[in-house]
Amino acid sequence: MCKINFHLNKIPWFALCIVLNCFIINGQYAGYFPDLYNGYFHNMPLVNPSYIADTGKIDLMFTHKLMSGPYREISTSSFVAGRNFSYGNTRQSLRLILGNEQEGEYINTPKFFLNYAYSLKLKPNLFMYSGVSLGATGVYFSAPSATSSFYLPDGSLGLGLKYKSTTIGIAPFQLFSASRYAFTQKRYYHFNASGVYPLSYQWQLKLYALWRLLPQIHDEYKMAILGSYASKVDLGVAVKNNSGLSFIGSFLIPLSAERNDLMISAVYNTYKFSKEKILPNSLEISIGVLIY
Repeated sequence: MCKINFHLNKIPWFALCIVLNCFIINGQYAGYFPDLYNGYFHNMPLVNPSYIADTGKIDLMFTHKLMSGPYREISTSSFVAGRNFSYGNTRQSLRLILGNEQEGEYINTPKFFLNYAYSLKLKPNLFMYSGVSLGATGVYFSAPSATSSFYLPDGSLGLGLKYKSTTIGIAPFQLFSASRYAFTQKRYYHFNASGVYPLSYQWQLKLYALWRLLPQIHDEYKMAILGSYASKVDLGVAVKNNSGLSFIGSFLIPLSAERNDLMISAVYNTYKFSKEKILPNSLEISIGVLIY
């Protein structure tokens, strides 16, 4: 996320171009890197564009992250809609991905992508994944004295392998390294791994790990461990470097006899155990539908 530490309503309209070109005076010059949920595993197309759900014909997911205290005007939202197809040893997915980061009262960064993912079964327990997302990321300034907006081309690629219940993947993001004024998209990378392991007849252990390799700023490391009961209730915790603990709960609710499912998840991020004491707590709410 980019944060600008001045008030646009105090800047006359004719000075807007100066503000955009002098972003480094009181702002962040390292480049723009989008916020990513600590419960990212509910939004895997945002982590790796090669991701395809193992089951279901249609999947929908809406997630909203809201913050508290002096940061309550900062939020992140996304909506993902996918249609999945299976042919022989292959599985394919077409998706629409929409997102927005509200950077306070006057600034937001909307984005939209079209995503295609392809999975090939190589052996009985071995699958290969590939995918691409292409679209645009925008910047919108709206203040009483000035309004401006623009869009830049954006995209990502993804590769993955899955052996039994263990998955690994790599994905470069912001492929075009596009920039305008002082708003710069620099290429960065995701390395993800996950696994689902049975503990007993109805209990499973779910493990997730993500490394965000970010240029010029500190990398991000996210890890989560969840216990899953009857594939209906997941409870667990997540950690992010220098960002405390997250507490996770999700529930899968059958909607019909055809096993169409509703998923509701909440992730509460607390910075109580973090070195960054000034950061506020935040809450991520996800609502998803899987149609078989």
